[in-house]
Formats: sequence, structure tokens, C-alpha cells
Amino acid sequence: MNPDGNDINARRNGHGMDLNRNHMIMTEPEVIGLHELYVKIDPEVTLDVHEYSPYGKEWKEYGYRKNSEETIGLMTNPNTDDALRSFQRDAFLPFLYSYMQEKKVRFGEYTPMGPPNKERMRNSTVDINDGRQSFGILGSFSFIQEGMNGLDSIDNIRRRSEGQCIALTGFITFMNNNADTIRTMVKKAKATRAGRTVTAIQMDHVSDGEKVLKFSSYDGLRDTTIITANYHTKVVPLLTVNRPKGYLVRKNDDLLKDFLVKHKFNVVQYKGSKDDVVKQYEVEYDSTLVIEEFVIPVKSAQLKKVKIKAADYLFIPIQQRQAQLLIQAFEPQCMINLLQYDRFGYLMKDGNKYPILRVESNH
Repeated sequence: MNPDGNDINARRNGHGMDLNRNHMIMTEPEVIGLHELYVKIDPEVTLDVHEYSPYGKEWKEYGYRKNSEETIGLMTNPNTDDALRSFQRDAFLPFLYSYMQEKKVRFGEYTPMGPPNKERMRNSTVDINDGRQSFGILGSFSFIQEGMNGLDSIDNIRRRSEGQCIALTGFITFMNNNADTIRTMVKKAKATRAGRTVTAIQMDHVSDGEKVLKFSSYDGLRDTTIITANYHTKVVPLLTVNRPKGYLVRKNDDLLKDFLVKHKFNVVQYKGSKDDVVKQYEVEYDSTLVIEEFVIPVKSAQLKKVKIKAADYLFIPIQQRQAQLLIQAFEPQCMINLLQYDRFGYLMKDGNKYPILRVESNH
């Protein structure tokens, strides 16, 4: 998916963009193409394949590093489908552990950060801006696979390739063996009106007790197990919002319209209704709140009724499959919203009036 980076042995593309952090704003042609393909084939299952680095200054000073040749990352955002997340953890993950053990490939759940008992370790991120949860939030049974890379692009390349292929074979075997169950669950998750009445907009990883993890010495010559208390494997919501009837954006906001088009949102001219209550956030800005490495620019937000000229606005109804993505992108207090991107910094420049409006029902 990254021919530019492949040519120069770099993570970023020719525009200097990390493509695996472009799924929300979709400015890059590679990511746009990937999402066009997703819409075209509407897959039940997706897998985003990468490599991870076990190396680094902190790990070298610690003396040990991660030793999993292959890792798998599950959906962790609590707004993804509950049943799919549970099936990933309760059925798929145990199967793959057993499969990889039988094939004699060191395997573990994807765990960034660390070292243990020095830095927090967690199972990936709640961000929906990667190749796994950007599709998981739409109802797919989505994963990320990360193999251990080498000291350069060709170091230990045969073993790395074999490990990725073995993990992929195990992945496909499980999906084939459970195809009917997965199809049924995904169909329900992707239903137009699927979703809950409450959406988590701030969430964090917490510990559910000490864990025993396996590591290799930094030179890879000996293995050990370490008990870690800062391995945060459970995600809990910290702040939630009720789902609105929909959102309003100004017709002259070309960047927001571009965002809505690229994500295939249903957008219509707003006509207003006697049952509608239009509200605007009055926000207080503060850059001290940090959750999972996200700096949240909005400290507090209060909704107040406003009167508008309907002809000036476009309406994005919440009853569509992308509802959970829409809410997390538009809510100003959300930790993974559009305000995280310089491209949408202008949304904060109109005093304390947040320009994306909520439409709620009188009922």
C-alpha cells in the first residue's frame, strides 16, 4: 500500500505522510484507494499486516526486548461491536495461540510501548485512525498483524517472511472454519441502524492485574519471564455522549464536505423540523488533558440552543453505518476527533463557539 516508502525503505509515503495515521482525514491517494476498495467489496473480515520493532534505546538500557515473532492486534475501541470484540478475544485469540505454538512460532498479542515496569504497556490503541479499527468501527471483523522486523529491511528476512505466512495461514484457517458465524455477526454489526444510544468519546487502558510476559535479552541469546504491573489490557470509557439525531455543517465548509464525501456519509440539505432542537457547543480550551498520548484541546463543552438559517447548513443523519465514526470525529471533547489534525485547526478559531452543530429530537 506504500510504493513510495517501499522504494526508499521508509515508513512514510512521498508526501511525508504516515499512511497508517491517515484513515480519519484521508488526504493520501493510497488510503483513499484502500477505502474505495473497502466500499466496493464490503468485506466481513479485514487484516492489516505490518512489522513492529523490538529495538530501541530504552529497551537496550533495560537489557531485554519483546520476543514475539508474530503478534495480533484486536479491536479495542469500545464503540466497535461488542459481540465481534468478544469473539475475537474468546475464540480467535486462543485458536491462534494454539496454532502458532504448534508451528513453533513465538506469538503474542500486539503490545506497544514499554519496557515493562518502566513505561506503560497496552494492547495497541483505541484510535480508529489505523488500518484495523478504521474498518472495525464500520462493523467489520478487523485485526492488525505485526511481525518482528530486523535491524534493516533484509535482516533475517526469510524467517520474518515464514512467520508472517504461518500467521496468515492460521488467520485464514480460523475465518474459514467459522465463516457462517462471522458472516451472521458482521451482518448484524453492519446493519444500518446498528449501534448504541451512547458513544464513548474519552477512554483509556487500565490494568486488570499483574501479568507475566516473556522477553528476550537484547542480543536475543536468552529468554526470561517478567512480572509486570503496568500492562494495561482493559479499556474503560471515561466520558460518553448520547447520540444526536444528526449533525449540521455549514455549506461553505469545503474541508468538512471533503471529509464527509471521502467517508461516503449520507449528507442532505437541512430543511429543519418542528421536532428538531439545534444546539451548539460552547467550549473551554485547555491542552493539559492527555489520554493515551492524545492531547485533548477541549477541556469542557456546554450545549446551548441556537437558532440558525436552515438553508446555510448540510445535515448528516446519525442513522447510518458510519455513525460511530461520525460521532467520534465531530464531538469536540472526543480524544480522537478532527481537532487532533492541523487540517481542521480552524474549527477552534471562532471564539468559544464550536461550528459543528448537534441536532437533537424534541421527544
